[in-house]
Amino acid sequence: MKKTASSLIVCAAMVGAVALVACPGRAQQNNTKTTNDMKAEKITLTAPAETGATLLQALQQRASTREYAPDGLTLEQLSGVLWAAAGQNRADGRLTAPSAMAMYPIRTYAVLPNGIYLYDAASHSLTRVLEGDHRRLAGQQDFVYTTPLNIVYIADLAAYAGRYDTMPEAEQLKICGMDAMAQCQNANLWACANGMASVTRLMAPGDEFLKVIGAPDTYRYILAQTVGVPAK
Repeated sequence: MKKTASSLIVCAAMVGAVALVACPGRAQQNNTKTTNDMKAEKITLTAPAETGATLLQALQQRASTREYAPDGLTLEQLSGVLWAAAGQNRADGRLTAPSAMAMYPIRTYAVLPNGIYLYDAASHSLTRVLEGDHRRLAGQQDFVYTTPLNIVYIADLAAYAGRYDTMPEAEQLKICGMDAMAQCQNANLWACANGMASVTRLMAPGDEFLKVIGAPDTYRYILAQTVGVPAK
């Protein structure tokens, strides 16, 4: 797998400039099954619920969190976070987060206690790509390994083929970093408004993550994010 130090430099600058977060709000507790129990090959997500704090309240209360309870997220919570990050919000298939030139190169992976899943915006569902607990591949801090959800944002440079493939890879990765940060911001604010905690992170064994999921050589690790129930 080709290593791209430039992607880490770009994303480090972005993360340093924008420390995105989440904060306490009113949690959804409508489904007893949580991410700690989910093992299916495909997880059909629910429509995002119209609950939670206002955007102004979420912005006022935002704070990075690295302490989480062991509780899993409900299906509604998982669904809302992923839709906010990378869901479709228009009939033409475009997403909640902006993408430079509307190319959408980011592939969004949910790392759950029982598997790594790829999010599909069109069907609003998760498809398992690897069984088992692989949270150690989603970060390099202890809290990552015990939280119920880590989101890994991967760039697929093949998205630029035939249109912007002559652009230097370093420039492509800058654009991918912008796109991923927009998704992170959406997810962090939705989590905050709905009683969860989160933090955006840069460091993770990205090359190893790509290797275990069998990613093509056009994939590059960009960012990761932890979402969970705030510690009491």
